[in-house]
Amino acid sequence: MKLPNAIKIGSDWWVIKMTTFEEEPDKFGECDFENKCIRLNVNQSSSDMFYTIIHEALHAAIPDLVEEAVIRYESTLRSLDIFNKK
Repeated sequence: MKLPNAIKIGSDWWVIKMTTFEEEPDKFGECDFENKCIRLNVNQSSSDMFYTIIHEALHAAIPDLVEEAVIRYESTLRSLDIFNKK
């Protein structure tokens, strides 16, 4: 999956960086508000990477949204199963 180097969220550009999260290898991603950076774990499937970007972009776009709501939005999009549509 070819990822952009940055995405526009609201009026700001957020950098996308790949990492391994060595101290937390099961972590999919994180949203760094201070540096306007979304970090993604390189060790995940393309579909997981896609949904992780959505998940972290939701955090960036709506900082006050609680984690449970972000997960609910992400799960709703996952239920569309766009990667397995024929």
